[in-house]
Amino acid sequence: YRLMPYLYTLFREAHLTGMPVMQPMFFHAHTDPALRAEDDAFLFGADIMVVPQHSPQRNKIVTKPRDFAEGGWVEFDFGHGDNEDLPKMFLRAGSIVPSGPVMQFTGEKPLDPITLLVALDENGEAMGELYEDEDEGWKFRDGYFLHTTYRAQRDGDTLVVTAEHTEGKMPRPERNIVVRVLMHDG
Repeated sequence: YRLMPYLYTLFREAHLTGMPVMQPMFFHAHTDPALRAEDDAFLFGADIMVVPQHSPQRNKIVTKPRDFAEGGWVEFDFGHGDNEDLPKMFLRAGSIVPSGPVMQFTGEKPLDPITLLVALDENGEAMGELYEDEDEGWKFRDGYFLHTTYRAQRDGDTLVVTAEHTEGKMPRPERNIVVRVLMHDG
């Protein structure tokens, strides 16, 4: 449920473009033939790589994209890093992924705070999107939604995060926004 804002955004993309929410690894680097044989790890959209822990010994070697070793992905979790049964998750460098509070079911409480998970690229920049609507009904067809494109840019020791572009007629909810910058050193 923490990733529900990101997944909801991906489902909107799937609705508009037909792009699957859960994607095979070769979608990241279609010219890498090694990724075509990888059937354990997968992508949620373009920005999250999920590596399940299938084998009891945790010794299965997963084929990762070539840019993985070059710092192209940053591991993250939501405070469950010591649970070996949960999949390992990685955020693509240059991306911003929206996440929500802990919930037991959708609609339990408002999306407040929203946490932007930020993984900067080699230029100190990142981009990401958040799509919101009323969660049910058809008003989104008439433009009653809020689609926000976030941009993060490092300026010395400061990270500036802005809502670069917004679209839709739905007003922006009053809420707290937390920015969590993911670093390779944890």
